[in-house]
Amino acid sequence: AIALLVFTVGTPFYRKESFEKNTKPVLMPAVRRLLGGHRQTLGKVALLGWLLLPTLIILSVLQVFHPSLSLTIVSLLVDLVCIGCLCVAHHDNSWLGEPDSITRCLDVVPKIIVGNVTFNVVYNTMFSLFYSQACQMDTRFGGRQLSGAFFNLGDAFPVIILTPLLERFIVPAAEKLLRREVTSNMKVLTGISVAIASQLTAAGLEYSRRSANVLPIPSNCAPLGPDGHVRMSAMSAFWMVLPYALVGIGEVLVNPVLWHVAYTADPAMKSLMQAFCQFAMGGLPNAISAALTQATKSWTPNNLNDGNLPMVYFVNVVFCLAGCAVYVLVARNSCSKGKEWLSSEDSGEETSDSEMQ
Repeated sequence: AIALLVFTVGTPFYRKESFEKNTKPVLMPAVRRLLGGHRQTLGKVALLGWLLLPTLIILSVLQVFHPSLSLTIVSLLVDLVCIGCLCVAHHDNSWLGEPDSITRCLDVVPKIIVGNVTFNVVYNTMFSLFYSQACQMDTRFGGRQLSGAFFNLGDAFPVIILTPLLERFIVPAAEKLLRREVTSNMKVLTGISVAIASQLTAAGLEYSRRSANVLPIPSNCAPLGPDGHVRMSAMSAFWMVLPYALVGIGEVLVNPVLWHVAYTADPAMKSLMQAFCQFAMGGLPNAISAALTQATKSWTPNNLNDGNLPMVYFVNVVFCLAGCAVYVLVARNSCSKGKEWLSSEDSGEETSDSEMQ
């Protein structure tokens, strides 16, 4: 009820463009354009990539009702092939003929995919690794134990506080220091770098937690063992606010920027591109996260004292560094199409505008 009230009161402050409806069909023209290039090699690659998207959705649903290692591996392979096909095929869309609204949208597909997948694989650790780690710390406050999910507030507060500060103070200060405009590519790469810092911070906290004494107090949110819940360590769980907050800072720098890239690719296709961006943000990273969880499960047993959680964080760091390299590659390709690398592709208000939408 409060959220509905806030939305209603804030509606007059939204941009008028946010309420404009696109009366022209966007999906079928895009489909016809892609089918028209099926004779080209890259056309076949592109069609394979797009056709795998619904397959990936079906596999994700099946995993919810029937989790298994075989489904996880199949889902990962489908995900990687889908990502690879779309990035390779749309790295250069000259095979589609003359540039138009559809090719302009397809030009940003690799950037949206790589940026979202790289960041959100790390983002997903908040709901698994961070939670488990917090639950084996001392979660007591005011005589009661807090759930590990409570510390997720450390992610929310930076998003609320930093968003207005970023565009009004931090970005202008950075532009003065650098003597150039801060671009969307800079923001995305900085956001991923901050996400990497969150993993390194969490790894450092885990080393500290493991060196602390184990208390004779079961943690109510930790897994059950043969003799009850796993015992908490003598280290405050409030330390986990730090990695949560770093992920929140990364969110502010990555998510609104990629929304903006999708939204402004072409005005006529903004609804379709926003839908794709949302799927790239949630659907594509999940298969990779699930595969990483399976591959590293021996390092994350129910009792983290018997595992090696920092190594999982280091694996995530390596994945992010590789993702940054690929992002630079696909973003540089925008330069070859007339878009200036590390020059402004958007107004200085892109993050705040996207948040308002």
